[in-house]
Amino acid sequence: MADTVQPVVRKDSSKVKRPVPVAAPVADTNILSPDADTSKGTTVDTLFVPKISKDTLDAPVHYKAKDSIILMVPDKRFYLYGSANTKYKSIDLTAEKMNFDQETGILEATNAKDTAGKLFGGPIMNDGGQSFESDTLKYNFTSQKAKIYNTRSQYGEGYIHSAQTKKAADNTIFGFKNGYTTCNLDTPHFSFRARKIKVIPDKLVISGPANLEIEGIPTPLFIPFAIFPITQGQRSGILPPQYVVNQQKGIGLENGGYYIGLGEHFDLTMRGDVYSYGSWSLTASPTY
Repeated sequence: MADTVQPVVRKDSSKVKRPVPVAAPVADTNILSPDADTSKGTTVDTLFVPKISKDTLDAPVHYKAKDSIILMVPDKRFYLYGSANTKYKSIDLTAEKMNFDQETGILEATNAKDTAGKLFGGPIMNDGGQSFESDTLKYNFTSQKAKIYNTRSQYGEGYIHSAQTKKAADNTIFGFKNGYTTCNLDTPHFSFRARKIKVIPDKLVISGPANLEIEGIPTPLFIPFAIFPITQGQRSGILPPQYVVNQQKGIGLENGGYYIGLGEHFDLTMRGDVYSYGSWSLTASPTY
């Protein structure tokens, strides 16, 4: 008889082939689809942070020149020629020639000479309502300080001529070898000469000992100090005189004096005149 029982075959389960797992495809975020909307947000790469240079300024500088602009890459210098203009924050500077040292952050502005040897195009700086005319100006962008040579500036009704001027970051002015006058000429007829002065913007011009000069000649008139207000509205202070020439009285100063503000409805004005031939006068004018 045939054996109807099938033999049992043992299988080695360790050799059974199992399906190999396949990783799901990952989208490449570096490739933008033409139909992708990128306006909903941006991704910032935190691994790359651009380095900021040490000499980077906190505001842009706009500059131009009528003739030419030269960049010296090895020296890190800019040269501007011909009606150069530079704007930085509230500063507006114009001059015939300028050069900027990127390493020190100092901008130097100077005048030039024409074919006849006459100077022209001197630096003019406007900053916060203050205006300075000079022969040479150096401005530090880092400290926001300036040094100005042979400058002429106007404060209220008066003019200050200084051999050297230092401008602080808060716009306070320190002058050396100064002359204060109300004459608007480049060479004033008269001035009070003082070695040192300090100008507090929109408040006061403060001077140490000063000597009156007429036509460049010192006079015996000295004052121990002077305070000239440059604010708007009522304020006590010195009233600068006016230079005059009178055939009968000689060279003189008129309407110089002192104003005293005593309140909203009352003040006192004292004025005096003095002449080279010896005559003088004093007046007091109260106002209520």
